Amino acid sequence: MTTTEYYIQKYSSKGVILDTNLLILYLVGSYDKNNIKKFKRTHSFEIEDFKFIASLLKFFRNIVVTPQILAEISNFTFEETTPDFSSYFTNAINWLQKTNEKYFHKNDLLPIPCLANIGFTDLTIIEASKNKRLLVLTDDGSLCSFLTSFDCDFINLNHIRGERWKK
Repeated sequence: MTTTEYYIQKYSSKGVILDTNLLILYLVGSYDKNNIKKFKRTHSFEIEDFKFIASLLKFFRNIVVTPQILAEISNFTFEETTPDFSSYFTNAINWLQKTNEKYFHKNDLLPIPCLANIGFTDLTIIEASKNKRLLVLTDDGSLCSFLTSFDCDFINLNHIRGERWKK
């Protein structure tokens, strides 16, 4: 059993939280895979990355976002100037309505010492995944370091890319 398979089995009923970049990749790819290379925030990804995320998400009954992730998605995608952006955003909204939202009060986040090093969005991802509540899907190395220090489980897309390259 691979690590990915192990995490799918362990978290399929609990849920998964995607960091902002991978969620944007999923939303763009779900709308039109050909836009992955056109969007500023997804141009470094491959269609294979999108396909992996899409296939992985099918195993989870609970996909979670935080208000901070939603704000970043909005801010980053409004940087786009493609003609079909409005259709993309409508599609993204329809998909996001199916997710669950995990909220953390600012007064609970402000005293956490690593906030200054990681920021609100990544801190909410860590808080949501602590105590093995959610699996994190990310490509952010610094987030992975913090997740490790908090004993959180995650799948790093860059590791999956490496496994695909070896095959």
